[in-house]
Amino acid sequence: MSSIVKIYTDEVYDNLKPLYAQWEPGKPVQLGDFGILRDRTFIQLGNIQQDLGLTFTKRSDNTKDHKFFASQGSVDLKFNAKGSVPVSGLLSANASLEIAFSNKKAVFFSAADCEYVMIEDKVGLGKQIMTQYEKRKWEREWVVVSDLIKAGATTIAVSGGQSASIVLEAGGDVERISLADASLGLTVKTASNIAYQVIAEKGLIPLLGLCKIQSSFLWFNEQFRPLISWFGDFRTVETLENSPLVQTEESKEALYFGQLK
Repeated sequence: MSSIVKIYTDEVYDNLKPLYAQWEPGKPVQLGDFGILRDRTFIQLGNIQQDLGLTFTKRSDNTKDHKFFASQGSVDLKFNAKGSVPVSGLLSANASLEIAFSNKKAVFFSAADCEYVMIEDKVGLGKQIMTQYEKRKWEREWVVVSDLIKAGATTIAVSGGQSASIVLEAGGDVERISLADASLGLTVKTASNIAYQVIAEKGLIPLLGLCKIQSSFLWFNEQFRPLISWFGDFRTVETLENSPLVQTEESKEALYFGQLK
């Protein structure tokens, strides 16, 4: 039987790739954290600035968006207007949202007012990482948190069986619930067979982008992908289209530091 962690992290990745789920969503994480990826779960070991002395600058802007998905074919949503629609047999004075699951591996995910923060120069960071790798101070399996999604409000529900449901009620005087509204307070009115839930939690980082040393031979069809070449000596930044490491049969392997897809 799949664990709640695996169900949740797999569904997030399948629906929002190349982003990965942060487990748990409330766990502290920052740009430059490094560690290992196990079953799409990031396990932190340290930070490249604090522990290894590597440097980077971060990039962000004021653009915000709403990230949302519900497992396809397994989740039904019903938005009920304030004071007009019965919820679980009782008339609700406030606007509400009914979420019904028909699969034990179904997930509902909503993150409002998402801000994207990332490492500015990933190629430059890659040069530093590859130097550390050459000095045997970096393990090839390690990944780096290169992107963070900070959410104004995060709501998550994971089904606990073939039939499960949860009803969320708005705390404010609104006609209908808008999941994109991070200021809207939500509370659980009723719940049945829910394995895991996070309801309108403020300031979480539910999603991560990760970079890692990878083999360029996995990406033959991508012509303009930047890479850090590695073949005996540390090489310069190239593209797969022009790299002699890809075009010759003499190369044993070409490694680069780049975004995990």
